[in-house]
Amino acid sequence: MTETFQLPFVHKDGIKERLFDRLGWKDDRQWSKLLSLASFDLLYYFIEAQLKGGCSIIAEANFKADIDTQQILDLQAKFSFTPFQIFCYTDPEILIRRFVERGDSVERHPGHIDQTMAADIRASLLKNEYRPLEVGGQILEIDTTELTCLDYTPVTATLARALGQST
Repeated sequence: MTETFQLPFVHKDGIKERLFDRLGWKDDRQWSKLLSLASFDLLYYFIEAQLKGGCSIIAEANFKADIDTQQILDLQAKFSFTPFQIFCYTDPEILIRRFVERGDSVERHPGHIDQTMAADIRASLLKNEYRPLEVGGQILEIDTTELTCLDYTPVTATLARALGQST
């Protein structure tokens, strides 16, 4: 999608993995959580830098509505932009299973220690922390239960319209 729209793409886990590579990693939940917080700080730094330059950006993370809504509203107050959210959802048990499977993947940085974080994800899901942010703009909700059946054409077309572009 970043190539289609020629927008910079920044994602929390990409930042976190670079922090692991630079600062080290260990089988320690507290260290992983600390680097997650630092990753969000840097994510928002990059978003703000783009907005300050008058540019759009695609930012991806496991945003939590109770925390991140205010962060985005603060940025909107400074830079007057209209957000576009793509909110992916599925059954919580499917999501947790995918999370655990992703943690077992050789492509996943071992510093994430996903195998110890499934309970935290479950608790966040039960508290409904992962939901669209209430920041205005457009929200496109996508059911990801059947990943092999996903058609990205409507997503691309909807985003193109929001950006005033043609696909």
